[in-house]
Amino acid sequence: RSSDLAKVWMDLHHTGFLPFVCNPVSSMSHLMSTDGMNAGGYGNLLLGIEQPQGDYAVTISFLRLVTTLIKGQLGSTQSQGLVPSILFVLKEMLPNYHKWRYNTHGVRERI
Repeated sequence: RSSDLAKVWMDLHHTGFLPFVCNPVSSMSHLMSTDGMNAGGYGNLLLGIEQPQGDYAVTISFLRLVTTLIKGQLGSTQSQGLVPSILFVLKEMLPNYHKWRYNTHGVRERI
């Protein structure tokens, strides 16, 4: 149900695990620049644990979550909170994931 999805999203959004904007954003163009963004607990886990170890179980789950939330058609209030996660994927992950260390064959392709 969409109400369950919205509740899960709001609960998760408040944990600080997902990427988020530190300062109020005055315009969409300012948000798109990624100024004032924080990678959240996930970004720290990716850089500090997953990349050095070459295992990306949390990253694969993060990408699955973001994809599910996008497909779930969250309401406009919730989807605005998803923008930092989408920008993190587009500006930080996609340009660099091919350079990451991988321990398991096929993980790069899944990402």
